[in-house]
Amino acid sequence: MGVVSSTASAAPSWTMNSWGDWWGEKGYVRLAFGKNSGRGQCGICTMASYPLKTNPNPPPTPPGPPPSPTPVPPGPKDCDEMGTFQCDQDATCCCEFEISGFCLMYACCPYPDATCCDDHKSCCPSEYPICDTAAGQCKAGNGDFVEMQPREQPMSQPKFLDEINANRKTGFKYEVA
Repeated sequence: MGVVSSTASAAPSWTMNSWGDWWGEKGYVRLAFGKNSGRGQCGICTMASYPLKTNPNPPPTPPGPPPSPTPVPPGPKDCDEMGTFQCDQDATCCCEFEISGFCLMYACCPYPDATCCDDHKSCCPSEYPICDTAAGQCKAGNGDFVEMQPREQPMSQPKFLDEINANRKTGFKYEVA
């Protein structure tokens, strides 16, 4: 900041604020004006510098993180390694046809974490894990029971099985040549 000052003993000058008490005259310096054809001592009148405020007060808040993507609902779960047979996420894949410990066909039990019964037709909810296929009941260890539920066809299976299942319902039999 500059202030015009004049004393009887000194020539008219600008008194300029400086950077601290240790600099100039206890923090100030005098610059003569009317020098150099109006340009001032050291060109202060031709290259004055001062700050300009260009941003709002306070500065705008930086943008936050983008919104999280909408989660994709889980699709069907695979019953076998190839994904040939699939059941709903909240169902249990149960083997329906097995040869030498290898499952060739799956069905879906409508319960999560269900027990697949040895008859390869029924299943029991996890709260009643004991299959009593003769009585058609799923039992708990304390003697409580519920009726067994039949398994359902998987959501996806090989096309030839769709044809076989459709023919089972109509009574048509395949002849093997």
